[in-house]
Amino acid sequence: MDARLQELVDYTQEKLGLENYYLHSHDLDRSVSNQNKTLYTLEMEWLPEHIKAYDEEDEVPEGVASISIYIDSRKFNSIIFVGGKSYLNKPILQVKDKAGIIKWIEAETGLTYEEDFVFWREEETRLSFKRIIIGVEISPTEWIDIEFDEEGNLVFFSMYGDFMNKLLVKEELYTLDLHKAEQITKQQFQQWDFPVDEQKRIVRAYAIEEIYIRNDLSGTFSFEPTLNTKQVDYVMKWDVPTPNRFKRKQVELTTKVTPEQAFACEPHPETFPLTDKDIKMCVKEVRCFLQKVYPNDSGNWRMTSIHRHYDFIDVKLVQTAKSNNINKRKLLIMLDGSSFKAFNYMDNKGMLESLPNYKMPEEINISKEAAYEAVKSHFILKPRYVYDNDNEEYTLCGYLDCHHYVDAETGKVGLLNDL
Repeated sequence: MDARLQELVDYTQEKLGLENYYLHSHDLDRSVSNQNKTLYTLEMEWLPEHIKAYDEEDEVPEGVASISIYIDSRKFNSIIFVGGKSYLNKPILQVKDKAGIIKWIEAETGLTYEEDFVFWREEETRLSFKRIIIGVEISPTEWIDIEFDEEGNLVFFSMYGDFMNKLLVKEELYTLDLHKAEQITKQQFQQWDFPVDEQKRIVRAYAIEEIYIRNDLSGTFSFEPTLNTKQVDYVMKWDVPTPNRFKRKQVELTTKVTPEQAFACEPHPETFPLTDKDIKMCVKEVRCFLQKVYPNDSGNWRMTSIHRHYDFIDVKLVQTAKSNNINKRKLLIMLDGSSFKAFNYMDNKGMLESLPNYKMPEEINISKEAAYEAVKSHFILKPRYVYDNDNEEYTLCGYLDCHHYVDAETGKVGLLNDL
């Protein structure tokens, strides 16, 4: 074992009191935080002394400790005892109240309660704490789960997000309201076709498509923002079809990480920005791919986004034909991250064709304007800090949502969850 890794293993055993456990396996992992930072962790599996080994195909034995520690900060990302059973001589943390838990989290992360994180929810024996900025929720959501056994001993701790660093933020006063955001709200209010499985029919309904609106109305962020994703809008056209057989290559994720990469904090491939040159090469290759695989579809596909995924690039396309169905025809084309050559693709045509033939609705009787007036009292606009990858900071936005819909046939207002 690399001497630097051995030092982390020894530190973990001493820090957590794993004297009657032994290291069974270890591996290095690399991920990208919501702030586009590369994070390296040492993943370890510790077995109690009385368990000598177990078949990897069998269920992990009760009491096994699965532990993840950050390489750079030597802070623990997760501490999990399988089955909620610990064989430690002394518990890592034993508390009976929420205040004690909060104090321990503050010590482990260096963050401050009610400034950087707050209590979120309680489900049976598990407590969850959510990351915030100046009292405002962030997007994507980051949280901590912590769980105790009947004696109050910690048996589960896991952080979902980068809780080791303070978040860079552009501070401002939240001034956005639904009146100011009305133009964008009307743009997000659309008619959709919802399949209702139990009744085997399609319901035509008006509903809001969720979105984040900048506090100063200067722009928006999609509801599911993805780091290093370029939103594009290119209709793919060509003059001459060149039909040809396309041989798919298996998708192989390069996940093996060396100690040299980890301790040098080598950037994850997904953190590399997509340049204008990269985008042009993607457009050129996707057009070439479509000419071969979909030769008669010139003008039928629109490229919507380009995203780095491990060491390759995902390009998403949708059909240009207008459709209100929430299940749209889509293409995902995978390009090699270095050569920009297509090596695999996914088409959801087969999935859509396998959907049952549902009864189509009658004509639309309710106008968009009337539907908007009927449901606008249910619109929600809440402050959220959203990570702005271009400026590398969190910016204040309003989160636009609505849990209700308007039936386009009857004008009835209902809950989306009931569809």
